[in-house]
This record gives sequence, structure tokens and C-alpha cells, in this order.
Amino acid sequence: MAKTISFDDFTNKWKSFVTGTTSPTEDDWALFFAQTNPVAGIDRGALSDTYTDKTGKYKVNEKQTIKNNWDEISKRFRELYEIKNDSEIIQKLKEIKDYILQLIEDNGGKRRPEVAINRILTTLFPERLLTIPGTDDVKKLAKLLDLSEDKDWIELSFIIKPILKEKYPNMMHWGAYLQLVQENNLTKNYNLILTGAPGTGKTFLARQMAAHIIGVDLKELDNNSQFGFVQFHPSFDYTDFVEGLRPQPDGSFKRIDGIFKSFCAKAAQEENNPQDGNKPKPFVFVIDEINRGEISKIFGELFFSIDPGYREEKDRIPVRTQYQNLIDADTSLTKYNYLFKKGFYVPSNVYVIGTMNDIDRSVESMDFAFRRRFTFYEVKATDTQYSILKDVSSFDEAIRKMNSLNKAIEKIEGLSPAYHIGAAYFKKITLYENERENWNLLWNNHLKGLLFEYLRGLPPKEIEKKLKDLKKAYDTPEDSIDESSIEQS
Repeated sequence: MAKTISFDDFTNKWKSFVTGTTSPTEDDWALFFAQTNPVAGIDRGALSDTYTDKTGKYKVNEKQTIKNNWDEISKRFRELYEIKNDSEIIQKLKEIKDYILQLIEDNGGKRRPEVAINRILTTLFPERLLTIPGTDDVKKLAKLLDLSEDKDWIELSFIIKPILKEKYPNMMHWGAYLQLVQENNLTKNYNLILTGAPGTGKTFLARQMAAHIIGVDLKELDNNSQFGFVQFHPSFDYTDFVEGLRPQPDGSFKRIDGIFKSFCAKAAQEENNPQDGNKPKPFVFVIDEINRGEISKIFGELFFSIDPGYREEKDRIPVRTQYQNLIDADTSLTKYNYLFKKGFYVPSNVYVIGTMNDIDRSVESMDFAFRRRFTFYEVKATDTQYSILKDVSSFDEAIRKMNSLNKAIEKIEGLSPAYHIGAAYFKKITLYENERENWNLLWNNHLKGLLFEYLRGLPPKEIEKKLKDLKKAYDTPEDSIDESSIEQS
């Protein structure tokens, strides 16, 4: 398998094959047809020379058809680069797509691999086309952007790409799509929990969403008053989160607002007196590893306040917190200098994002009252593998090892995709780039221990056998394509 290169280098190389005199090598073709090529890091939408369905396995010659007809395909793309008018470019792209699909059908094709052809179009004409190859995904993206879905993939690409470039300038399109889905969930429901396997980048995604919603660069997020962050743990409690008594220098105790209540006080001031006109600025609070704390003890009566149904002022019912009697007795606090004098509420401009691993044993302790107040979104291992690993020099090998290992994990009784290992673990290969046994070091230092925990409870000999099977899948990943995983548009 050819070593993967960056998106820009990849597309520039293939553009040179179209417009220049050089021809692609076998290594170039191998990467061109790979499921994990730089145009689409998601594991679907690739061409194959075999096709399997319920009736059997067939030879369909999809890859070979493209290679055999490369001269004619590249000629049509050369003509495309000479067109300046958008409507004519779109029409030409549609003609090229139909031409390639017809070639595949005429040479024994058993399906219409439109997603794979969309990837080819983007590879050879990246300036105007999205790197999201699925038509259904792009239509969903159009809906999220309040655009008409009544167009095909090529037309929507021309409309959506400049919008994504403005809204998410430093992100690949698939990552931008996932983030937009999550932001839409959050702004509609106020409370969102990102779930998923370990190492899928949930905390990074939460921070990235917060930065985008607030409107600041990610590097500036921690210094912005509209952002709050906390990581739950078993010792964290109500007094840390909402309010509690804290010792003073004179030996007395004073009621002090906790981290979340203090954050909501700032948001409430903005909600009451918006600085930029009618709409108050958004405030985003991230709770990392939310399931590791004792949720009921930490939130207490805030289960009521945080409910999306009670956020708007017209629906709001302030609650009396556990130390409300001390607030009532404190004459220095008035409704003018302390907005929670009559009771606590979570303002309508506060958005809460939590992160959690599905497989953590503490998940079982999360009660339904809490779950009902949050929207849950699963971040799959394949969703973020490209964005996390795109700068790793051994990108292609990392992707293949990761996918192979995760497929082997799924085959173990009692395990599921929730036990996949995310790309953040495989990014640690950069720690061993100059080592001869770099992949063995990654396995021994970062993967084996986690997998052992997955298998804990089984007899020792069975654990040993399953670890050997997993190591084999990791060491010798299959290059074959599972046709059933390829999306049909």
C-alpha cells in the first residue's frame, strides 16, 4: 500500500496527471482507490474489482475500468479546467460522472458506485467539490445550513463548500459536518453529551464547538469569560459545582458560589443586559468525563433548572438551593447585585456539553432523570480518525491497523463498537517515529493495557488467547474491502 500524503499534495499530484504529461504509478493508483485516501478518511465509498451480495461474489472490474480508460477520463477533466462558467462546469462534471458510471456498467458492474465516483470527481477537481462523498450526507448538511435539498451532489457541493470554508476555515468537510450536527443538537436542546469509544476526540470536539459557538479562536477559548470547563471525578460534589461553605482567614465559614453557579451568574447578567443589542451572547460550559462524578449529588435540585423546558424566561421557575436560607439572610445580597436572590435558574444563553465513554462502569449509575435532560450524540471511531491522524507520517498504516483491530474487537463476545479504540491512541505513534519497533511500542505501552481491561474477568488463558488474536489483527491488517460497508447513494 502506498504511503498516504496530505490532501493538498494528493490532489495536486492527480491534477498534474490530468494536465501534465506524467502518468500515475501503481502506488499512485493504490492510494487513489484506497478507502482511506486523503479525499475521504471515512471508511466507505471506494471502488473494488469484486462485489458481494446475497447471491454470491462477482468480478466487477471497477478499478480496472478506471485505469484502462484513464486517457479518456483525464482528457475530459482537462477540458473541464478550461471552462470558466459555473453552470457549464457543473454540467460538464455531471457528464463526466455519467460517463464513468456507464463505463463501469458496460464492463460488468453490478451496482452504481456513486459515492466512489464522487470521491474521484473531488480528487480530480478539488477546487469546487466537497470531500463528503455521500449524497445523503450532503443533503443533511444542506438542511442544517437552511439550504434547499432539491439538488444533486455536484450542485450542492458548489453551494456548500464556500459556506463551510467561511464557517469552519481550518476543518475538513466531514469534520465540519459532524460539528454542525452537534452544534444544531446543542442549540436546540441546550444540553448535549458526546459519547463514544475511548480516544475519539470528544473533549477536543466539545472545545471546538464551544469556540465556534462563542465566536473565538480555539487558542483563545480558555481566556474567554463565556467559556467554562470542569472535569468530574469521584471527589467532586455539590459544594464545588453549585455552592457550599468555605473557610475564611478569620476561621469562619462563608457561602460561596460553585463553578457552575458563578458561570451562570455571568451569563444571567449578559441575558438581562445584552452588550450587542437584542440577542445575548452565548455561554458554553463543558463538563469533561461527566459520568465519573456522582451526578445526583453534584447537580442536586439543578436537574430541574437545567431542563430545556425551563430555560426561557417565560417558562422559568427559580429553585431554592440547599443554602438558600443563607442567601435570604445575607442583607448584602439584593435582587439588583445578585440575580439569584430569589432562587437559582440556568439562563437561556447557557449551553452545556458533557463528554463520556459509553463503556465506563460508572455509566450504569446515571439515572434516567439526568439522561432525560440531555441529548446524546455518539462520536464513532471512524468519524474522527482522519482529522486526528491526518498529520501523522504513517497515516495509512495507522488507519489500517486501527480499523483491523476494531473489527477484531467487535468479534469478541460481550464487546461492541463502544469498545473500539479511537485515533487519539494511534496518534501516539509519533512518540516512537525514530524507533525500529515503533508499532510494537505503541501496542505494549498504550493499547495492550486498555484491551486487557476490556477482557478483565475472563479466565487468564482466555485473556491471553484473545490478546494474541487482537495482536495478530493489529500486526497484519487486511487490505480487502468489505463491500457491505460501502454506502450506496
